[in-house]
Amino acid sequence: MKHPQRFQTTAFLGLLVGSLLALDMVRQPNAQADGPLTSWGSNSAGQRTPPSWLGRIRAVSGGYTHTMALRSNGSVVCWGSSNEGQLAVPTGLSEVVDISAGYFHNVALRANGQVVCWGFNVFGQCSVPSDLPPIRAVAAGEGHTVALSSDDRVFQWGDVYATVPTDIGRVARIAAGQYHSMALRFDGTVRCWGDGSWGQCAAPANLVGARAIAAGALHSIVLRSDQTVQCWGRGDNGQLNVPSGLTSVVAIAGGGAHSAALREDGTVAAWGLNASGQSSPPRLPFTRQLNLGFSHSVSVDCGVDIDLRNSPDLGAVGFGAAKTHTFTSLPPTSNGGVTLEIIARADLDLTSEFLLVTLDGQGPGSVLFATTGSANDCPVEPNRATINLTAATYASLAADGEIQVHVESSIGVNASQCAAGSVVLELAVPKFPTDCNGNGVEDSCDVRTRSDVFDCDQNGAIDSCEITSSQNLDCDQDGRLDWCQIAGGAQDKDADGVLDSCEFAIGDFDLNGVVGGPDLATLLALWGVPKPPYGDLDRNGNVGGGDLAIMLNHWGPVN
Repeated sequence: MKHPQRFQTTAFLGLLVGSLLALDMVRQPNAQADGPLTSWGSNSAGQRTPPSWLGRIRAVSGGYTHTMALRSNGSVVCWGSSNEGQLAVPTGLSEVVDISAGYFHNVALRANGQVVCWGFNVFGQCSVPSDLPPIRAVAAGEGHTVALSSDDRVFQWGDVYATVPTDIGRVARIAAGQYHSMALRFDGTVRCWGDGSWGQCAAPANLVGARAIAAGALHSIVLRSDQTVQCWGRGDNGQLNVPSGLTSVVAIAGGGAHSAALREDGTVAAWGLNASGQSSPPRLPFTRQLNLGFSHSVSVDCGVDIDLRNSPDLGAVGFGAAKTHTFTSLPPTSNGGVTLEIIARADLDLTSEFLLVTLDGQGPGSVLFATTGSANDCPVEPNRATINLTAATYASLAADGEIQVHVESSIGVNASQCAAGSVVLELAVPKFPTDCNGNGVEDSCDVRTRSDVFDCDQNGAIDSCEITSSQNLDCDQDGRLDWCQIAGGAQDKDADGVLDSCEFAIGDFDLNGVVGGPDLATLLALWGVPKPPYGDLDRNGNVGGGDLAIMLNHWGPVN
């Protein structure tokens, strides 16, 4: 039998009511997906103001004046301008693996290869062909949509300006600009088609060994095999002026009249139009995914992979009705704090109208949700509250692999005022790093320098997909696929399959899972060194007191 537990509860859209005797509880961040969002530039339509409950996300894409994000449970969230229905995510959309925001429409790719579009459709950009084969990547322009099939063929629909070249051959990646489209072929060459009035389709004749492509509104960008960047097309706002010395680039993105690049160390460089600050990235956390809207920029920063579980819709609540759901087959431990989110659409606008939540028979008390302004508080968008658990408390609850959640409404909740109401529970458990490529070491250094290795799963990282689909990748010829500069034992802290800046961000330079004495010795050895290879944790250009403070703040085992 489990020991009784009490929990600290925080409601993003509400208040905690009642007395909590949670002596072992600490406040935890809302970790609902892979990484936190950062944005900069224009916020004219709220495109930089995501829902407060968004938490961590897997991917993000910027449109003209809106933003869309992919959560790790496969759902999509949009915010910003809704003038063309671009925020109206289709009901029931799930199992999404790729997203792309166009000017006024959105495209989502589901795990089964199905494409879903919504928003502005005057040009047919949201009218997905009925005979479309299974798709593995999507891209949205202004009036058109481009898709790449699982057998490497390109399809497009909407206001396409030009047909896909018949001799394009097998394609590894696609991109869509305002009026043009791009394709990266498996031989490292690039093809463009559509409107080329600004030269955006005039790919340089000597361009070979391309590794990635991106399309701005009226310009094109390529990441070359030597990890440098090349641009062409419209350049009157400086969007083609790649900064001198920009190297070690791993990803690129194009906006309305600006461009950006993500370096290996997780830093972002941007250039071009900067009227709204879109080309002035703040001092970011270590970034792992980058995307640009028309006049704003967005990124996903390093985060821990999340095991995200959702209950089915438990139905409407009211008049004291109770709902119960049991999460099963849970991991016995978590890599940090766990969150349980209660997502309720019900009559919850008065202090006498609340929900009682218990976990395995014990709980935090009453949760009072904030009113959304409607007379009976039965909003279109549900209200949310979050219960935060420490790793120790979660381990106690999940010792038998199950956690039962019981939600009961107060008598004051009127079921008839929200007969179509709902309650959904979402449990987010941070995962421990895993050896994703099964080689005994969590890495992918060996394929980073290979110009003939493409990002076959389109996730922005050279990981197990690329390793398993290629041969002879042992760059240091030691008989194993490992991080060439680290002999072994390295841990992939963010479980992304790559030993990158995320692992060094808090001072664990030897990547052994503990910030300790050897790391301090490394830091002191680099003290005062300008532009050090690592150790500049506060990213001010050298190693000093600020970096030491960051290291000491994270001293001990890495969570």
